[in-house]
Amino acid sequence: MSSSARTAILLAVCLALAPDSRTSHALSLSATSGITIALPGNKVESLPGLYVSTFRRWVVEHEDGETTGGKCEPISGAGSSLVDEGWVSPTTTKELWWPRDIEKIQARPAVNVLFRSGVISYTSVGLDVRVPHIKNEGEEEKTWRNWGMNSQPIARLWNTFDICLEKLFHVEGFVIDNSGNIEELFPNSGIQTAMERVASFVAEVDSLSPIAEGFHVVSFPIQQSWRDLPTPKDHDVPSKDESSAMQEEPPQYKIILFGTSEPFGKKLLMEPDSVLEMSSTSVLEIDVVRTEEGKSSQYLPEPYKELYLRMRKRELM
Repeated sequence: MSSSARTAILLAVCLALAPDSRTSHALSLSATSGITIALPGNKVESLPGLYVSTFRRWVVEHEDGETTGGKCEPISGAGSSLVDEGWVSPTTTKELWWPRDIEKIQARPAVNVLFRSGVISYTSVGLDVRVPHIKNEGEEEKTWRNWGMNSQPIARLWNTFDICLEKLFHVEGFVIDNSGNIEELFPNSGIQTAMERVASFVAEVDSLSPIAEGFHVVSFPIQQSWRDLPTPKDHDVPSKDESSAMQEEPPQYKIILFGTSEPFGKKLLMEPDSVLEMSSTSVLEIDVVRTEEGKSSQYLPEPYKELYLRMRKRELM
């Protein structure tokens, strides 16, 4: 595929799945800024957003209670490895886009590990997100982790691997609405089992593994069960004549996850980044943004037609 064709695909997906009348997002293509890594001695290191968006993404699934023999599956499009097939990178550090024709999005907490050439570099709290199975009679079940740009968040603040080995290290998650009300999304959850799975996974990485070269973010879910994210409230979509005068629609709500050894994660919501870095707290923070329907676009790339056009077909039945 030529470079001009690849560019056309990216622009098409941007127009198809970008928030309605939000030019700033359409121009940026992806809401991915850099990540910050808290290092010993109160030092920090930064990786730029364009670099982070090139990392390939994987999820390691285990049966409940097992720590070995996990199934490692790639997240389609992450790292632009499948751009020739029409996928776009789903990685985001700032926003989670929720198209109007997707009824349900589910999530569960995870431990994310950044590998460089098969060796662990850094770790963070993670959020495994999916559009759940859409099953028609006689069809195979399928989980969608890439439903367009900004569909797979990663943390904006990472830490070193040894921090996750601390006995008190745990994960907590919260939802904050536009009025500042805070609700618990995920309770205090230990990560011992997830870290055992990380150790087993590392032991199996060899020179033939796809993880052995380049940068990869591998997610290890902390729990088997999924939680439905709060359903966005739809606002009236303005006409083209009104859009120029329309104020930018605010995010629906904010999701914040902490990976920390501090006993009360809720108190960290009020702390500045300088304190979070000193306490070696990992932070995933994203705004949930309502976007236009995917199925209504005439420029919908091929890989996404199975998801969005199927929904249109079901509506017409």
